[in-house]
Amino acid sequence: MINLLLNGLPNRIMARLAFIVIFISPVWAISLDHQALNGKRGTWTTHQMDRFFPSWNDMLRNMLVGTPAAGDTDCSAQFQADLHATTWRPYSTVRCLLESFPEYRKSEMAAASVLLGLLPVILSQLGPSTVEQGLLGLRRPILAMLLAAGSPTAVSLRNTEYDEALEKRVGADKRVLSLPVWSTSFILLAQYLVALGAAVNVAILAYQLCIWAVTVFSLGFEGLPALWVSLAVLVHFAGVFALHRKVQVIADGTTLRWVFLDVRRELVLSKLQANWTLKWSTGTERGRLWVWLLYVGTVLHILFGSLVLSGLIFISMVDAVFIALRFFGSACACKAVYAFELAGIQEVTKLDKENEAACLELGRLLHYSSEDDSVSRCSWDEIPIESS
Repeated sequence: MINLLLNGLPNRIMARLAFIVIFISPVWAISLDHQALNGKRGTWTTHQMDRFFPSWNDMLRNMLVGTPAAGDTDCSAQFQADLHATTWRPYSTVRCLLESFPEYRKSEMAAASVLLGLLPVILSQLGPSTVEQGLLGLRRPILAMLLAAGSPTAVSLRNTEYDEALEKRVGADKRVLSLPVWSTSFILLAQYLVALGAAVNVAILAYQLCIWAVTVFSLGFEGLPALWVSLAVLVHFAGVFALHRKVQVIADGTTLRWVFLDVRRELVLSKLQANWTLKWSTGTERGRLWVWLLYVGTVLHILFGSLVLSGLIFISMVDAVFIALRFFGSACACKAVYAFELAGIQEVTKLDKENEAACLELGRLLHYSSEDDSVSRCSWDEIPIESS
């Protein structure tokens, strides 16, 4: 039934759906709090500071409701003043809470900020590369999108590294998958459950970071952690599009157009799908530009995540460790699905190197080194191949 539905969807409708998903995902964090940007209390601000992460929740809440423990400060007056102000800028409340903290607790909070700030960098080592995201996105776009949401960072690759990684990820010998029919359905179900569970875990965690903590450099806008997580989906689609511009996909002698918008292969394991041949596109300069933009965007996304997570306060070290473990769990689960699918993609995808061989004969292939970060593929339409 689902296959019939997917087969009946024209590419125009799929393109519109993809457009909505690409641009709505990073906007939801801002739109939920758009009133805060206009100087009014947003949707989330009515719930911020109603609860904190477990380790310090009771202590902080008692200080805000006027029943502080011995040695703590009563910050209820400042909290009520900020709560009923026309604009939600809880500077007075945050100042009161921080002044009440002893030095050892401030040191613990600073250590937790260091751990959280390093999370995006560490997660990028567990996450997929932009080439791996692109390869899976061409075959199974919905699964790839869920995995991108569940593993919010990717490994950035420069042009030279990108081409080398692509060549290593295709062209393996095909092996027979001796599994009964019911097991393939079970694998598909398990993949979607794992990907969806990881995405939901990261989404809930992003919401909790927005509500249960405070971004010290952006007290008027609480959606930055959710914005960072949502931008991962945009980076993923950029990776798929970059690969689409870098290579041509050929199946049975036919060049496939906008292949990543076709979801009819979604319910088929990549290993069992049709064989593809990837061919370097003729517009090499444009492809290099997209890969470079993807590299810069991925680095900026990691930097933005480090900036946001390191700026969160009122999180203890214990809570920071549990936050890190939840991110790690989602990233590792997504990595397992990636590994299975990429092994299948490697068997059913080949890279056409005939044009590259022709360039070598003509001496038009420019050699490159990792130091100057330059790579050149032949511009095939400019190479006059003469017969001997």
